[in-house]
Amino acid sequence: MRYDRVVEKRLSTIGNSVALTIDKPILRLLGIGRNSRVKLTTDGRRLVVEPIRPLPDDPNASVSLTQAEAVDGVRVMLELTERYGMSAREFAAFSLRRKSPDSMSTALAYGSAGDKQDRLTMERARVCLRLRKQGQQWDEIIPAAIQEVPTPDDNP
Repeated sequence: MRYDRVVEKRLSTIGNSVALTIDKPILRLLGIGRNSRVKLTTDGRRLVVEPIRPLPDDPNASVSLTQAEAVDGVRVMLELTERYGMSAREFAAFSLRRKSPDSMSTALAYGSAGDKQDRLTMERARVCLRLRKQGQQWDEIIPAAIQEVPTPDDNP
């Protein structure tokens, strides 16, 4: 996928630094977001920004979700809340950080979800959706999701 549009930007001042803002379509294309690490290089005329991809086994890796992952995440959250009536309390019972399904959906939509905790939470949400579609009740689903998608701290 290419981004063939030429975009002119004006540098802005933030404190004692100069900042270049990057539009969301480009962030999504590169798979980067607010907390992503990037490598800057130059040939003296051009500035090149490259995402730094963490090693797959890095437990503290923070990688922005792709657009497809974010869209799927929002779909899962909407289906759980709208169709299956998941409450904020039920969501908080398996979420590793966010307190409500709305806060998770908002983070997904704005590209600020993607750290290890958000990824594990979304995996748990997918398990919840699968089990709910099979007719299980929330009091069975939540412990099953936590068991199926444990945190690294849960492993001895």
